[in-house]
Amino acid sequence: MKKIKITKKFVIIAGIAAIAAAAGIAAFLTPKETYMEEAAQKIDLVSKLEFAGDVEANETKAIYSVVNQVKVVDVNVKEGDYVEEGDVLVELDKTNIKYDIKAKELELEQARIDKENNLTDQQTELNELKTEVAGGLNPDILAKQSALHNAQSEYDTLVYKWNKSVMDYENGMNQDLVNAQNALHAAQVDYYQSERNGQASIASAELEKKNKKKRYERLDDESCIVGSGVTDGDVEDAKSSYKEAKKDLEKTKTSVETELGAKAAAVESAQNVLTAVDNSIREQNNEFYVLDFIKVSAALADAQADLAATSLSVEQQKDSIERKIEAQTESTTVSQAEVNLEHLQSDYDNYTIKAPCSGYISGLDVKVGDTVDSKVLMNILNYDEMKVVIDVDEYDMGRFMLDTPVQIKINSLDKTYDGVVTGIAAKAEKKNDLSFIKITATFKPDERISAGIGATVYTVEDEDSAQICVPSAAVTINEETGDSEVTIVDGSFTRQQIVETGDEKDGYIAILSGVKEGEIVRYDSSAAVADSDEMGEE
Repeated sequence: MKKIKITKKFVIIAGIAAIAAAAGIAAFLTPKETYMEEAAQKIDLVSKLEFAGDVEANETKAIYSVVNQVKVVDVNVKEGDYVEEGDVLVELDKTNIKYDIKAKELELEQARIDKENNLTDQQTELNELKTEVAGGLNPDILAKQSALHNAQSEYDTLVYKWNKSVMDYENGMNQDLVNAQNALHAAQVDYYQSERNGQASIASAELEKKNKKKRYERLDDESCIVGSGVTDGDVEDAKSSYKEAKKDLEKTKTSVETELGAKAAAVESAQNVLTAVDNSIREQNNEFYVLDFIKVSAALADAQADLAATSLSVEQQKDSIERKIEAQTESTTVSQAEVNLEHLQSDYDNYTIKAPCSGYISGLDVKVGDTVDSKVLMNILNYDEMKVVIDVDEYDMGRFMLDTPVQIKINSLDKTYDGVVTGIAAKAEKKNDLSFIKITATFKPDERISAGIGATVYTVEDEDSAQICVPSAAVTINEETGDSEVTIVDGSFTRQQIVETGDEKDGYIAILSGVKEGEIVRYDSSAAVADSDEMGEE
């Protein structure tokens, strides 16, 4: 606020001139005791803002289980523990997924066997077509004598039979071999199923034994307490029940072992049968090959010319069937089985829940035996950096932007930390018809700071915000020109200087131009007192 000082410059000058003429003193001598002098100095007239808030962790990670309806078998942390990124927090029961993976592996194996069987069918079709083309498209063979034709037919038939026998064996299409393989597969599946059921039965019997033991020990302890109401008969009944549970557990284990022994024997027997069938087929093929060679050797020599003429046609037909076989190799069934297995194997890792970041465990809500669902199991609070959220009036928002430095004072410690604005809410909130914006300021804490304690956030003013200021009483208004002026003391002389003024606060006014830092200004002490009185009245 600019104040106009009404001076009596003309009257003073005239009075001083008369006194100087009478006394012989130099003109414009000013009595020292009626004026004050002060150097122009830099003062920050901008007010520092302050806002109250509470200290919080800057980062909070909620920990969920990706898989649901699975029991917890191990919890490796407790409330308040510090964990590193990658630490194992919770282990889930992997029994079912292990069995599922095994089942999918067997499905994939069966799909691959089925694929090979389909390819064998196509290969058989190819071989049959070769024989038909070699005999049916050769006009020279038809024109030849009946004996040569019969010899050629016999040769083709024998080659087909040999090829089919060998191909059936190599590709697993021999029915005896397929039956033996299927029997072994069925015995293995039966064994794995019995093993799974047996483990479940043992686990159930062990749990029953454990519960009855706990009941017996509890009743035994309570029977020693006067007035507990537990009788010796109750204790004996609990003890007998516990002993019976132990016997049941042993019976269950024995029964499971017996059944698994029988299933294992069945698997071994099926394996022996498969080996025997395989050896028998090998011997039959070797014998058939020798006999075939003897029978067709003479026919090959006689029919050599005819085979050479038809070879080109056979190759062309062969290419067509081979393209069909190539199309059969792109089996979607096998691909889908592989995808299903890979999906389960990927899910397996989700049964071990690890820390996604470093921090402290908070809100632990899981224990061994729980069945996990979509709820939050715990939170990880990262205290390496903390924050204070404050409400800022919309009219003060000009002092804040992202990365604006602030000072954060911890009230209980009376200590101030350097911080920075890291978040500005996109939407204001209404409180008592006023709009407030939530501002987040973060800082690096030390070991004495805990979440939840009170803090005060202060704005930090730029060092360049300080301006050259003089006392408000030193600025007067020239009544003739309307200019703001100050009186500059220059050695033993004074001079009037036109100035441009700015903000005014606490008895000082900013000088935007006209006065340099350190220059001395002189002003009427009575005017300063008047200014002080006016400020008091205001």
